[in-house]
Amino acid sequence: MIHASTQSLGLRIGLLVAMSLSLTGCGLSGYFISEENPEMTEGSPSQAQKSPQAQKSPQVKRTASPQRVSDALDLESLEQLLCERHPALRELRQKISVSRQSGESSWIPGARWSDSDTGNPAESDQQERQLALDWSPATLSREEREGRQRRSEQRVLSLQLEEVRNRLLLQLRLEWSEYWLLQQSSALLSDWLTELEVLADSDTRSDQQELFANLQAKVAEWNRQLSRLEESKSRIIATINSMSGRPRGAQLQLPKDPGDTRFVGVEKMNRHRRHPLEVLAAERGRFARNEIDFTDPTTWDGLVIGAQSRQEQGQPVAGTGQGNPAGDWILTVGVEIPLGSDEQGQFRREQIESAGSRRLELSRIQQQISGRLEEARLLIVTEDNLIENDLLLIEQSDVLRSLRELVQSENLRDFKDHWQHIDAQLQQRISVQRSIAKRAEGRFKVVELLALPLQESNGLRGLTRTDPKP
Repeated sequence: MIHASTQSLGLRIGLLVAMSLSLTGCGLSGYFISEENPEMTEGSPSQAQKSPQAQKSPQVKRTASPQRVSDALDLESLEQLLCERHPALRELRQKISVSRQSGESSWIPGARWSDSDTGNPAESDQQERQLALDWSPATLSREEREGRQRRSEQRVLSLQLEEVRNRLLLQLRLEWSEYWLLQQSSALLSDWLTELEVLADSDTRSDQQELFANLQAKVAEWNRQLSRLEESKSRIIATINSMSGRPRGAQLQLPKDPGDTRFVGVEKMNRHRRHPLEVLAAERGRFARNEIDFTDPTTWDGLVIGAQSRQEQGQPVAGTGQGNPAGDWILTVGVEIPLGSDEQGQFRREQIESAGSRRLELSRIQQQISGRLEEARLLIVTEDNLIENDLLLIEQSDVLRSLRELVQSENLRDFKDHWQHIDAQLQQRISVQRSIAKRAEGRFKVVELLALPLQESNGLRGLTRTDPKP
């Protein structure tokens, strides 16, 4: 360490006055306030701590949410509960809150302060108190880099929160669509079974025991199929409730549609927002490029500027003054030479090596999002056409007459022919229901890929076209 010293009274007074300035007056308040303030997702803990007004909105929203197990909830209520209660979302909100609270800088950015006086006379037998204040560009650059890393981390966590939320909402909506399909298939089969049993009971012929036995076998087959549908529906209900933070056996509303009526026409919308995965990749690449610039090796920041003083033990920092060597401040100028590994150079090399791979990763994600979006739009168009064609065939069929002809069959051959015709009609109606569910799946995927905000997604309602019941 190379030292240059002076003992002028003016330097001492100037340094003490500078140390007594407030942070605001010195223009240092920016080091204690984040330069960037990414918007937090509604309901996050850190947002709730900002002000009493900010706390009221989530509380009112939660009070309005159905909480009782006896409440039969619809899809939109379940979506709200998922956003509030899902463990993955709560964990990310907690991480964002911790990251924001940890962003505290030193009282003078880049400065290191040391004092040999612990304040307890019993802990030190020295008669002299040693004070030192060092300021280094290297320390300042490290604090700046930590601040940039912290802000980038908060941005990344916010994007991860949005991406995970959208993905969980997509999964919940797909489960609801499957729940609707199972409910429709179960109701359809149950109605046909009831009608078939009524017709069979009205048949008074006593010489058709063989045909009656075959009819009983077919009824038993439909009953087994109905039981399997009910078991699958129970599993879906448990999954939906679990995702929403409710007991697995909690009630759900009987769905009138697969949940996509809000999103009719979404396949015609253009992309106005980037997908969170794209923004995540771009954010990581931006941070890496910035760090390469900030760690320019041509900038030598080993310089250290400081001040040292010796005081009598227990005296204030102002020192004795009065021209005595004790209490005067000594200005020091030195150079810090790092020993061992060059951490900053290693960090720079790592960022340069990863810059190319990050650009490739961003390009891959963009192509993947575009491809998935086209597939989802094609799925909607394909299933829509199938629905139109099958509905025309269904409108031309008469289920009640077909069931009556089955019960009134004269022989086993006629019975089998009628049964094949009825089974084909049943499968055709279930196929329409499945196509409606798959079309809803396509719409749900488009909403997720377009990264539509929840408010904008809900604003799509009103364009609904109601399909006739199969």
